[in-house]
Amino acid sequence: MWQLGAALVLATTLMVSITYGSVQTMDLTIYPDGLVHVSTLLKTDRLDPVYRLNLFGTEVDNFVAIGEDNILLSAMFQGEVAILDTFDSATFTAEYDIHDLVTKEGRIWTFVLDAPVEYTLMMPNRAVIVGMNAIPSGVEVIGDSTQLSFSGGSVEVNYILNSAQTGGIDPPVSDNSDDIMWALMIVIPAVSGAVAIVSIWRRHQITRVAKSRMTESVPTPDVPQHDTPTAEAIFAQVDNIREDDKEIVRYIVENGGAVLESKLRKRFMQPRTTMWRAVKRLERMGIVEVSKRDSQNLVAIRSKPEDMK
Repeated sequence: MWQLGAALVLATTLMVSITYGSVQTMDLTIYPDGLVHVSTLLKTDRLDPVYRLNLFGTEVDNFVAIGEDNILLSAMFQGEVAILDTFDSATFTAEYDIHDLVTKEGRIWTFVLDAPVEYTLMMPNRAVIVGMNAIPSGVEVIGDSTQLSFSGGSVEVNYILNSAQTGGIDPPVSDNSDDIMWALMIVIPAVSGAVAIVSIWRRHQITRVAKSRMTESVPTPDVPQHDTPTAEAIFAQVDNIREDDKEIVRYIVENGGAVLESKLRKRFMQPRTTMWRAVKRLERMGIVEVSKRDSQNLVAIRSKPEDMK
């Protein structure tokens, strides 16, 4: 019997090593509709052409893995595991959307994750945290969102959303939300103590460097080259563009005229369906055209304003 137990422990240890042992950074972003975007930077063994990556669930969309030299890695899925052909890459990035990590009961949304590695968690815009089962190792306010850092283990975060959040891109600020957010920032360092604060500062320094390297490793989409009209030229050509849609157009123009739809959702913190409707509105007006790039939607400004309706 003890031999069977030892074998099970060994198998579990090997699986954790395969799926998590070489994770360099992991960042999660929760969207208002409960969808979670996972972004990871991983280190591989060049001698092992196959990498098994745990996906935290089975409801996965928009999976993209990029190896060295901007090579798109092929993947097969078996339950909650993605099996990747690494093409001798020493490092690679993997990004995907997952529906399994957040549930909703009444007004309360609940994020649950048990991960053996440290990670950051970006909350939705102006989300009000009402409960946690673990103390974050770090808290940072970025724009209208709160980013929490966790050292791993079982984490549960309960939060509620501003009732106006499902509307435009810039919902009104809730005073209650601000009070709770500032309280969270004051209480957590007090509980953690001075040693934890020093540790948090050092971790943020390391995380910034890792994120910078990860950003450099993400390739620019293969976009057809053409002259992109200015946002003002587009607005002069097309009438009745919504103000929130104008912000999307400006962002695409500022980023070279083409942006992945997943990047738009992350930039404006919008649910998948909301951003999809916005892109469809712009497509019907003839302002953008949508094409597939590496299994994702690439949203590009049409080359000529006169082509727009």
